Amino acid sequence: MRVVEELVLAEASGSWLVRSGLQPPFVMDADVMAVSRVPYVAGPTAVIDGVWLRIGCVLIPGRDGWNDIRVGARHLYHLRSG
Repeated sequence: MRVVEELVLAEASGSWLVRSGLQPPFVMDADVMAVSRVPYVAGPTAVIDGVWLRIGCVLIPGRDGWNDIRVGARHLYHLRSG
């Protein structure tokens, strides 16, 4: 498994596991710009578990730029419909 401090989606390819503190991890498919939440085995599940959602962009509040995923930052995933 690849581990990085920053994932620049414009330069990334393939699938990536994105962890965020104690929250269930997400799988990011950089080739099709989609994300899916991994079902949380030890706790409650959500409606979106295991469902692939298309991403319009990823933002970090208070920072310039977009479509970068950085360790330690909170991210907002803007989803596309259809």
